Amino acid sequence: MLAIPELTNTALDLIGMYYNTNEYLFMLVVAYAIILIPLSILLTWLEKKVRYGTFGN
Repeated sequence: MLAIPELTNTALDLIGMYYNTNEYLFMLVVAYAIILIPLSILLTWLEKKVRYGTFGN
């Protein structure tokens, strides 16, 4: 499983090796978005299902 700190450390290692700061930080932001946006949508959907199922609305 790929963890968020592992992505950050990899980006920092690449920045240190190649000095392409903007490119690697952009790739890091894109990787975070790929992980977090679907997860956020899924958890919002799940929260709505659990909330309505619990209270009967």
